[in-house]
Amino acid sequence: MASYEELRQRSLTFVKRLLLSAQSATYDLRWFKIPLPPVIAAMDTEVVKLIEETAKLLSDYNGDDIDDVVRESVLKGMYCYVEIYYHLGYTAKLYQTLFNQINSEIGTLDSQGRQQAIGHLQSFCGWITENLENPKAKKLWEAMPQDMQVVLENYLNGTSNETSSFWQSIDTLSHRASQGFNTLFK
Repeated sequence: MASYEELRQRSLTFVKRLLLSAQSATYDLRWFKIPLPPVIAAMDTEVVKLIEETAKLLSDYNGDDIDDVVRESVLKGMYCYVEIYYHLGYTAKLYQTLFNQINSEIGTLDSQGRQQAIGHLQSFCGWITENLENPKAKKLWEAMPQDMQVVLENYLNGTSNETSSFWQSIDTLSHRASQGFNTLFK
């Protein structure tokens, strides 16, 4: 298992490495494979960039009980959040490259490890809202999806509303598509 600093350094280049591996990714249709379109790669980066922004900000995350073990757990929590976020979109198979990359970064976390990491991430999100005068904290706060705290809370409580998940997924997919197209035509 990697140390906090090793994980933090790898996290700073996560999007770049993900896009490189996504270039060779294909989508399996029963009889043949097709390459994933560039739009999908562009859509991936918006939320995945949260991992890099979190890694940049963690050096500023201080407190009485904040040490490198907690910082590492926060970073793992962000990886878990990204995985949860994309599973909500009913397009999980398209993001298999992302999930494989996440597992290679943080290893396999058991249920208790995921709960702890998500809990630390939730505390970190609270710290961010209290420290918006920090430019890095403000940048990360602005990049966070509006429903991030709700998704984290639902995960920790083991609740989900299938109907709202469906409509949230439709909204999320349309938002990702518009971001992807905007990225392509900049």
